[in-house]
Amino acid sequence: VGLRNLYKITELSYKPENYFNVPRIDLEILKEYKEGLIALSGNASSELSTKLRGGLTEEAKIYAATMKEIFKDDFYIEITNSRALRYNASDLIKLANELDIKYVFTNDVFYANPDDNKMHEIVMCIGTRSKMDETGTASGGNSRTTFSEQDKYFKSQEEILDTIKRLLPYEDEEIWLKCMSNTQEIADKVDVLELEYNSHLRPKIEIPEEYGSNVKYLMSLIQEGFNKIRRGTDRAQES
Repeated sequence: VGLRNLYKITELSYKPENYFNVPRIDLEILKEYKEGLIALSGNASSELSTKLRGGLTEEAKIYAATMKEIFKDDFYIEITNSRALRYNASDLIKLANELDIKYVFTNDVFYANPDDNKMHEIVMCIGTRSKMDETGTASGGNSRTTFSEQDKYFKSQEEILDTIKRLLPYEDEEIWLKCMSNTQEIADKVDVLELEYNSHLRPKIEIPEEYGSNVKYLMSLIQEGFNKIRRGTDRAQES
């Protein structure tokens, strides 16, 4: 049920009435398709964290209470590894305790290993049509998008605990351990799901004889698309 609802929410987020730069959903959609889902409050850019940083404590409390009403014990307040969040991590924990909501520590993962950071920046440049020698900013805009923190890799348990202690240096050890144990609690709630891969569902594409293989044909299509984009870019620059 949860997976089907997740598919449905994703589908609705791309509808013209919901899509604005990025796919979006609202609380009404969440209420309708909440069954079988686990929700976190979000990272430093989330509605909850933004309200707290802006001093809108009462509005933040109302929002968190609404999410708890929707998801019950399957709603968690997220304490994420972010410089922006270090200013209100303690406020998030205080809010969680006031509303009897569990909190969990998270760390964004954009690449597997620390050494993959450079390659990830290159991939982002490709996606934003920018260059590595441009000044990087977190918001992107007219320059390339980059991260001020170079630790968005898959960390070990020991590294995560060390990160929590640095993020929450004045909190007691019980809070650190709760941040970790609630992560396991969420993992235990998730059903083990095996998705069958049916090869016969793959589309059959006719490959022109002159290419000889799927790979050669794919490379030809990529080059063709690249040339079209490059010609369009060149014309725009000339005009």
